Amino acid sequence: MNEHLTSKILNIILILGIILTFLLLLGTPLITTAFLKSAFGILNQNLILKISFCIYLCSIPYIMSLFSLKKICTLVIKNTPFSTGSVKCLKTIAVCAFSEILLIIFTSLFLKFNTNIFSNFLITPIILLISLICILIGLLCLVFSELFFNAKEIKEENDQTI
Repeated sequence: MNEHLTSKILNIILILGIILTFLLLLGTPLITTAFLKSAFGILNQNLILKISFCIYLCSIPYIMSLFSLKKICTLVIKNTPFSTGSVKCLKTIAVCAFSEILLIIFTSLFLKFNTNIFSNFLITPIILLISLICILIGLLCLVFSELFFNAKEIKEENDQTI
């Protein structure tokens, strides 16, 4: 009973996270404009467009991961966590985490070399930190997908013997 309630609470938190993500993505150009104007006194539409494009590009795997996580939460609520759907969702999250590394590197380098404001910005530590986090998330999801696959196989074998 308590686990089912916890799953529902996590599902609600995840839905709120998805809604908040979409609201922030809708407001990205406005937030970027306000930040650049207040912090640096810059009001360059071309720069705002470049930054917004990079944020939107990097958000694609993140949003895909959120929806995969939502599917996993739904499977847990339905009491079928060890299924093919869980394995596929975990592998999707892993692929998204690994692809996020490439997107972060390319968008950071694009902003560094194509804009004046980021040319003196030290991006290497940030790229390394984000890459490390994404690698850990990707590896963790791959390990969990194998674990869930093995649990699914054992569950199916047990269901057939009974």
